[in-house]
Amino acid sequence: MGLENVDKSKWTPIQMLNYIKELEAKEQAKKKIFAEAEKISLERHMTDDELYKNAIDTFGSMEQLGQAVEELLELAIELNRLRNSRRYDVIRITEETADVEIMLSQVKMIISNMGCKTDAMIDRWKIYKNARLERRLEAVNEKTYEYVD
Repeated sequence: MGLENVDKSKWTPIQMLNYIKELEAKEQAKKKIFAEAEKISLERHMTDDELYKNAIDTFGSMEQLGQAVEELLELAIELNRLRNSRRYDVIRITEETADVEIMLSQVKMIISNMGCKTDAMIDRWKIYKNARLERRLEAVNEKTYEYVD
């Protein structure tokens, strides 16, 4: 659980054995998850877009927006664990990232249903934000950094 960067030279043999067992268990869990995902993907009958539209129609836009918020918060928690401690779980981070990507696809659909050209607007915002990031990086690299908006 994120102990790759910990100094293990002072660990007892039992601590090292437990760590190795934990790594092996995680590797087995990953293999199981990927095997299940492959099996499930073969059983699916809807495209992603059909599935997301069905979810929005079934549960409602507001419910799905609430679910999106929940998934974003869960990912934020996992990212804070990664940033602030040595105890994090890469499997949880990837799981929550997948949940967020699924929900963002539904958020885009919901906004598009409100008459907004979501993809075009998001693409324009990305161009703007990436250009701003590039300017900031250039300023930092030139050591002349000041806030660039």
